[in-house]
Amino acid sequence: ATRGAVLLLHGFGQNRRTFSLSRRSFANYLAAAGFDVYAVDLRGHGRSRAFGASRPASLDEYIREDLPAAVREVLEISGERRLFLIGHSLGGLIAYAGSPSMADRVRGIVTIGSPMHFGRGTFVLRLLAMLGHGLAQVPTFRGKNPVLPVRELGRQLARRRLFWDTRLNPFPVRGWHPGSVEPDILEEYLTEAFDRASLSVLLMMLRWATHRHFQSEDGRIDYEERFANLNLPLLVLAGEHDRLAPPESCQPAYDRSQSTDR
Repeated sequence: ATRGAVLLLHGFGQNRRTFSLSRRSFANYLAAAGFDVYAVDLRGHGRSRAFGASRPASLDEYIREDLPAAVREVLEISGERRLFLIGHSLGGLIAYAGSPSMADRVRGIVTIGSPMHFGRGTFVLRLLAMLGHGLAQVPTFRGKNPVLPVRELGRQLARRRLFWDTRLNPFPVRGWHPGSVEPDILEEYLTEAFDRASLSVLLMMLRWATHRHFQSEDGRIDYEERFANLNLPLLVLAGEHDRLAPPESCQPAYDRSQSTDR
């Protein structure tokens, strides 16, 4: 018997290694605490490519297909009736959007730096989102979905770690707070946890930031509204030094939630 099953959902452009590095593993921490822990590689990320999974044409595919499939598999393997969802960044948004359709299979939701109102609280990031969304309307780029080499970005950050791992660097695209991670662990994180991403997923996030809504790509499903009516235990975590997902962008999930245990 365990304390329950847990499914870990990684963020944008990353993979399951986000939660399990060789010297620091959140997955192992939870397992040592008595939980039955699973970490998924969303389609097009990590080991999923070895099974023929191409990158998504839309972020909605994570929500409608990948998350329900992973939940079914975990429940079958674990023998549990319900599980906990823990999502980092985009993984938390996927949990917000997908949980209402499977509320009977979810025990609770934990999100870590998941900006329901992406871009709020960081002027530079919101400005970049508006510029990126505007560029996507140019006919040359419309309908294109190339691979974004986030893995190579991680390796470049690792090579120039001393430049990025300093509070003097003002750019809000860093995935950690300067000085908060040991150098060897940070290097492994940048080289192993960073993965591929698709332009379509990035553009959908930029659209959320620009228009200040959290909806499906076709606009028919208001993910924020559906989540607000969900009564499941909820824990929302945000870091005051997180430039990508400051508390102002994460708190709307807590404020909008009508959960009786949050």
